[in-house]
Amino acid sequence: MKSLKLNWHIIVTLPEREQKVAQLLARKKIKAFCPLNLLQSDDDDEAKTIQKQEPLFHDFVFVQIDEKDQKLVKSINGVVDYVYWLNKPAIVREDEINFLQTYGSGCFFLQKRKMAINENASMELTRGAVGQLNQGLNSINAYLPSIGYQIFTEISNVNFGVIKKDLESQGFILDQPHSSKSKFLLQE
Repeated sequence: MKSLKLNWHIIVTLPEREQKVAQLLARKKIKAFCPLNLLQSDDDDEAKTIQKQEPLFHDFVFVQIDEKDQKLVKSINGVVDYVYWLNKPAIVREDEINFLQTYGSGCFFLQKRKMAINENASMELTRGAVGQLNQGLNSINAYLPSIGYQIFTEISNVNFGVIKKDLESQGFILDQPHSSKSKFLLQE
């Protein structure tokens, strides 16, 4: 019997339906993931800061399926279609999903920037100091070439050791370049 190859794909949802679609897919035993971002806003009435979570990628949910389940996913209420690359549903690499599952859990303040898609490039993580005085903060920048985004966040120096160990446990190694930035590259 031939084993089925499960790939990660991106589906487009109706606006503001990402988390509901992910729940509906999970009920159908389809592995789905909606990366979350932690946002901070000021409450005008009480002069305090409020934190909330929202999808990191608006109108996108990641699903892990084989080819035979593609029609089932499209039948789910709230699913519009797949994101396509070269006339086929785009495939997202496992290392990029692992990074998003770790840091898109809604516990980090993330920012994103659209970049060129490069299906042949490796995922790359870089570490650098934030600001000129390095006020106890580091940045982690991740280039996710198969989805065409750069994700970055600031973390305290205190937490960086924990995050570094987590990255290493996922197969990332710390490269020691000659610049002031350290670079994490996926171990092949």
